[in-house]
Amino acid sequence: GRAVSFDEVFEELHRFKRDGKLGAWVEPRAEATHVGFKRRVEEWYQSQPASEVGSSTQPTVEEVNSLFLEEVGGPKKGRTYGLGSQYSSGPVKSGLRPTPCSSSQDPEVVDALQRKVAMLEEQRASDREQMRLLQEERASDRAQLSQLMNLVKDLASKRRSNRESDSDETD
Repeated sequence: GRAVSFDEVFEELHRFKRDGKLGAWVEPRAEATHVGFKRRVEEWYQSQPASEVGSSTQPTVEEVNSLFLEEVGGPKKGRTYGLGSQYSSGPVKSGLRPTPCSSSQDPEVVDALQRKVAMLEEQRASDREQMRLLQEERASDRAQLSQLMNLVKDLASKRRSNRESDSDETD
């Protein structure tokens, strides 16, 4: 496996997903942060010396992460905006999550688990939003049902009233 950049984590955490594809940003600040980060990456490319034709210098994961941290202003109160609680304020030099556990863990497994956790957190947020929408829809349906029941009662009452007045006239 490869190291995952902070920007990749950020995108996974801050974009809605539908059918496995990234969609709209969850908030304007997230989109502005990503745009600012991309601008910094472009500036980094432009600052690199010209290389041979057809080859381009690529930033390392550490350089990309450093650009991301510059964009978000670095850690504040032990957290870095947009990366979730798994990224501490300590000097993280790779895209892997620092852990207090044994250093003999397989980085590929840790990386895969981090992606899975990020995906599950996003799914949870999506499920909560869907639940909120369903609850709103349920409340609306109940209000409509109540109105319909009142109309049926009124109609039944008028029909009884009409029958009583018709039977009074025939007597």
